[in-house]
Amino acid sequence: MSHRSAVWLKPVLDRAQVASTVLQAITELHNIEFDTIAFRGVSGALLAPILAYKMEKELCIIRKPDMTTHSTEKNFEGFVESKAYIIVDDLVASGDTVMQIIKQMYDHNPKSKFKGLYLYTSYSFMLRQGFNPALELPQHWLVR
Repeated sequence: MSHRSAVWLKPVLDRAQVASTVLQAITELHNIEFDTIAFRGVSGALLAPILAYKMEKELCIIRKPDMTTHSTEKNFEGFVESKAYIIVDDLVASGDTVMQIIKQMYDHNPKSKFKGLYLYTSYSFMLRQGFNPALELPQHWLVR
């Protein structure tokens, strides 16, 4: 059986890899104190709800400002009383998405603290594709 997807989404789309991706994420996140997982788009939605369920955390969906939706909420849905959150995504290209999520989380709850960014795509893959998170984001933001 074959799958068709972007290479960096295989850890969450390939049934054989999902379990190990989730276990690795739980292992890497277990020492971080947070109550909420924030994400945007399909790449975050493929892993964030599974992690939230397994780790008994809340969820926040942060939409792009111009995105249309059936929801009555425009750009933010989910847990509004977050004390501390992480962002889950596949990879970082420019850092714009991360900065927008942080801004929107702050706008909805200025007391909520950003604790880190969990990227489920391997760093070696990102580097091969030309993405270098160390250059794009402060290193201390990365959970791993």
